[in-house]
Amino acid sequence: GLACCWQQAGKWIAVGTSSHIEYEQQDLPGGFVWGSLGRMEMGDLKRRGVMEAAERDVGAAQTEKKGETLASRLSFGKRIPMKMFRRRNVLLYTIGLVLLYFSVLSVSKLSVASPPDSDVSIRLRKAGKRVQEIIDTDPWLNSTSKVDFKSHEKTMSEILKATAGYQSCRYFGRKHRNLCCLNTNNQYTCFPTLIGIGAQKSGSTVLFARLMTNKNMKFGAKKEAHFFDFRDKWRRGLHHYLEMFPEFALSELSTHLTADFTPSYILPAQACLRIRQVLPHARLVMILRDPVKRAWSEVQMKLRYDVNIRDFVRRAVSTERFRKCAERLADSRTFLSDFRLNSFDSVDTCVPKELRYQQLYRQFTIRVRALARDNERLANCTKNARESDHPDEVWLQCIVRPSREMITLEDEEDDIVQDLEREKRELEICQQQKANRCFGQARKPADISRDNLYRGLYAFQLSECFRWFPREQVLVLDNDDLKSKPVETMRQVLRHIGLDENAAFDLNDSNAWAAFREQYPHFESITGWQHDAPVSEMPPKVRRFLENYYEGPNQEIEDLLGRKFGWMKTPEGGR
Repeated sequence: GLACCWQQAGKWIAVGTSSHIEYEQQDLPGGFVWGSLGRMEMGDLKRRGVMEAAERDVGAAQTEKKGETLASRLSFGKRIPMKMFRRRNVLLYTIGLVLLYFSVLSVSKLSVASPPDSDVSIRLRKAGKRVQEIIDTDPWLNSTSKVDFKSHEKTMSEILKATAGYQSCRYFGRKHRNLCCLNTNNQYTCFPTLIGIGAQKSGSTVLFARLMTNKNMKFGAKKEAHFFDFRDKWRRGLHHYLEMFPEFALSELSTHLTADFTPSYILPAQACLRIRQVLPHARLVMILRDPVKRAWSEVQMKLRYDVNIRDFVRRAVSTERFRKCAERLADSRTFLSDFRLNSFDSVDTCVPKELRYQQLYRQFTIRVRALARDNERLANCTKNARESDHPDEVWLQCIVRPSREMITLEDEEDDIVQDLEREKRELEICQQQKANRCFGQARKPADISRDNLYRGLYAFQLSECFRWFPREQVLVLDNDDLKSKPVETMRQVLRHIGLDENAAFDLNDSNAWAAFREQYPHFESITGWQHDAPVSEMPPKVRRFLENYYEGPNQEIEDLLGRKFGWMKTPEGGR
C-alpha cells in the first residue's frame, strides 16, 4: 500500500516501495488529517490515479543507482534517500505526539488552575493543588469575617476531590464544630476541631494527655502534626494533613472530635492565617507560662535531646562497620558525598541494622547530611579522625556539632548569656525593620532552641493570631491553673470545644501518661521532652538577663488580654 503525508511545503507525498512523489492536496481524498501521518484506502488512491503514477515511478527508480528516488524532490530541491525520509517522518510523528500531549496538559491545567478573579471561593475550589499558594497570598477570612459554612463545605470538597479523590466534605454537630470528608472507601476522616498552638514548654503536652482520657476525643498518628508551620508539609496539600487523623464511624461524627497540638503554630506569622482559611471553625488553645521559667525549661529539654542523640551517634560510630566506611571516606569520599544526592544507601551500609530501625536514626542521617554539605569541615574531620587515637570521639563531635547559635552542653553561664544577647540583638533589628519573616522560623527538632527569647513574646504572637481568629475562638490558659485548678481548667477546655464539660476525664496523671505513651511511644526520645523532668538550677546571670528582658513583654500581654497572670504577681527574683 501507499502512505500519504502532508508536508510543510503544502504537498502530499505518496510513498511507494522505494520512492515518494509530490501531489497536490486536491488530487487526494479526505482533506487534511491531524497528525504527521495519514493513511488512505487503496481504492481511493487507484481512483485518483495515484497508484499508476507510483508504479511508473517505482519502475523508473529501479534504474537509479542504489535504489535512490528519481521523481521525489522537496521544496528545497534535494533528493532524499528512503531511509532518511522514513527517519524524518518518524521524527515529525514523535514531535506531533509530544506537542499534542503538552497541549492537552496545558488546557487541563488552565481549566483547573486559572479561576476568575471575582469570587475568591470559586478561585479556591478551582485551584486544586495550588490552594496553599492562594491561602498564603490572598486570604479571604479575617477575625471579623462571617463564615459561610455551606460555601466552605463545597470549597473543601472540590479541593480534596481534585487533589486526593475524596467524595465530599461536610460539617457535623452543633455550631459546625466538626469538618469531615468522605474518602474513596466510604469512610469519614475529620479535620481537628481543637488545635493547641502554644506555647512550647508551657503544659500543652500535659493538657493533651489528659484529653486522651476523654471518651469523646480521638487522636491521630502524631501528637504534633507541624502542618501549618513547616513549609515542606504545607506544600504536600490538605489531603496529607487529613490523612494524619483517624477515621470516624457514622455515629461518632456529631459526638467525637480530634485534636492537633503543635505548640510551634503560634511562632510563624502565617500559621494562624493558614488555620483560619482551612479550618475557620477551629477552636484554638494557648497556654502561657512564666517566660523566664519557660526559656530555661526549653534549654533543659534541648540538653536532654542532645544527650539522647549523642548516645545514639556514639553507638553508631563505634561499630566496626562504621570504621571501615570512615576509612573508605579518606580515599573515595563515597560514604558521605552521596548525601548530596539525597541518597541514604551509603549510610545504611555503614550502620548496623539494629540501629537503622530506631527513632533517632533519621536525626542521625540529617546531621550526617549536614556534615556532607560542608566540604571544609568534612575534610578536617576525616583528617583528624585518621590522626587521632580515638577516631570515634572525633566523628561524634563532627556529627552532633550544632550551629553556633544553639545553647549546648559545653556552654558555661557566660556563654549562655552571650547566646541570648545575640538573639536579643537580632530581634531588635527585626522589630525596627518590621520584618515578620525574622520571627518564629519553624525549626526541625534538631534546632529546637534557636528562638529561646522569641518564644516568650506572647503579646506579639497572639496579636498576629487575633488578626485572623475572633477572640472567642482562642482560649488562653495559665500554666499555673493547669497545675492548681486541673478540674476547672479541663471543664473550661471542654466548654470551649463544645463537649459536655461534665464528661468523664481522668486527672490521674499516671493513667494519662500511660495512654499517651501507648499512643506515642517514641515522642520523649525524639524530642527530649519528659513529664516532671528534673530541672537544674538556673544560673544567676541567666535569670537576671531573662527577668530584665521580659519585664516589658509581660506588661504587653497583660494589656492585650486585660488580665494578670499568676507569675506576674511576684518578681521572678523573689522566688
